[in-house]
Amino acid sequence: MAETGNVRTYDQDPRFGLLLRSGIVSKALSSGINDPGTAIDVLNRSARILSLYKDETASDAEPVHDRLHIRPIDPADLIIDAFGGIARDGAREVEVQQRLQRVMAGLMQHPDEGVSAVACDLGKEFLERAREAITWGPDRDRLVAKAAKRLRD
Repeated sequence: MAETGNVRTYDQDPRFGLLLRSGIVSKALSSGINDPGTAIDVLNRSARILSLYKDETASDAEPVHDRLHIRPIDPADLIIDAFGGIARDGAREVEVQQRLQRVMAGLMQHPDEGVSAVACDLGKEFLERAREAITWGPDRDRLVAKAAKRLRD
């Protein structure tokens, strides 16, 4: 069981870990480093983490601490924490955007309705950002075509 403290930890705050990963990607995608491979790796790892998401409020299990109440984590916050910075900072990187769209398509299949709905909405938003940022037409067209195919599947 996690203890509370003065410093954020992964055990206390799952969003913290996702934000740190996103920060790593922002640095990796900076013009001085330009490392889309790290961004893709973090996308894959964050997707695996979010694939395990379970709405704890939907459980019938008795709480361990019945007088302790914590606000449930909003799936939108998790997905934005994990992928919002990547969508913004990697908007021009075709390879990063292709992986991001693949990850969002996978999360659209998540058994939790909240996660799947948010992934659908944000996946479209992330795609629109990439469409505006990618200047070379053939790259943009391939990204849009693949994203549309995943939405149909």
